[in-house]
Amino acid sequence: MKNFIIPYERSYWVLPNKLLAGEIPSSKTESRKIEKIKNILDCNIDVIINLMEVVEKNFSNEILEDYSITLFKEADKKYKKIEVFRYAIKDLNVPTESFMVEILNKIDEQIALGKRVYVHCWGGVGRTGTVIGCYLIRHGFAEPENVIDTINYLKRTTNIAQRSSPETYEQRQFILKWSRNK
Repeated sequence: MKNFIIPYERSYWVLPNKLLAGEIPSSKTESRKIEKIKNILDCNIDVIINLMEVVEKNFSNEILEDYSITLFKEADKKYKKIEVFRYAIKDLNVPTESFMVEILNKIDEQIALGKRVYVHCWGGVGRTGTVIGCYLIRHGFAEPENVIDTINYLKRTTNIAQRSSPETYEQRQFILKWSRNK
């Protein structure tokens, strides 16, 4: 078992061996997509929380390919199955408060069951940072006044370390208004 190892350069452990965050486990090239999926599987991830819309496009206006078929094929080879839950949030936006509570409840439920959870959006910055920020505040791992610094610390060794996470002003304001136990 590869504990505490990150699967690729745009991912980071929020809670070691429990909660991992980052970008979509896919790629334009099939070989890179398979590599990323195998790395997720090697980290013993049990559950993926996908924050992307069903049909989401990259900057080249190409639809981002659904990785779940490849994920399940690779898992069949030598790995356990991974459950995927989609909680779609429009890119660069925030969910409603009740939808965020639903996402956080699913993460908590899965961790309480002893499962390792991976939360992702397209780039692992905006929507992922918003969910992770609310999670950190909910559980007292950060306060609104230091949550963004905490996220920056957690992703300090990634190639997105210099990017603001959450990404937009609206996303940052959303987590700054979040409260413990919400």
